[in-house]
Amino acid sequence: MAPSGYENSKLSPSINLNNKQVYLAQVPADFDIASARFKSDTEVVANGVTYFVNSSAVLADCKILNEEASDEYTPSKINISGLLALTQKVQLPKVDFAKVHQPKQKVPQRLGMEMRHFPSGYGRNNYGITKNASKSAAGKTSEVTPTESKEKTKKKHKRDHKEIDNEGRKKRKKEKKA
Repeated sequence: MAPSGYENSKLSPSINLNNKQVYLAQVPADFDIASARFKSDTEVVANGVTYFVNSSAVLADCKILNEEASDEYTPSKINISGLLALTQKVQLPKVDFAKVHQPKQKVPQRLGMEMRHFPSGYGRNNYGITKNASKSAAGKTSEVTPTESKEKTKKKHKRDHKEIDNEGRKKRKKEKKA
C-alpha cells in the first residue's frame, strides 16, 4: 500500500549484499547510466555531457530496508557506505573585464574634502587620486577657479586670536585710563 499521491513500485529482485558496499547515487533526472563512461576519477561523460563526481561518506546512520516478510520492511545489517553526487560541468564564457568595466563618474567634492572610502570595486586610481597627493589638493575640484578659491579664503568666518587679543588690550587700556 502506497501513501496518497504515490504509486506502488515493483520490487527489484533480491540481491545478495553480503561482503559488498552500497552507495547512494544522486544523479540528474535525465542522466542515462547505461551511456555513462568515466573520463577520470572525478568526471563522467554521458550523452556528450560531462559531470563531476563528488563522493562523500554518509554522515547519518542510513539503513537498507529489505523485505524478508511479505507485510513489513525490516532494516538489514548492511549500512550505506557513501554518497555519489553528479553535477553537470558548465563551461563559462571568457569575460573581457576591460570591456565590461564602466568607469564611474567622479562626483565633485567640496573644497578641503578628501575622499577616503571608495565604493566596492573602485579605488584611488578610478577617481584620479594618487597616494602622494596632499590632503588639501586631493579633494579640490577642477570646477573651482583659482580666483574663487582666493576669495573664499579671504572671507573670515571666525575672528583670529590676534584680533581678540588686541581687543582685550584696548579694553584694558581704557579701563586703566578711566
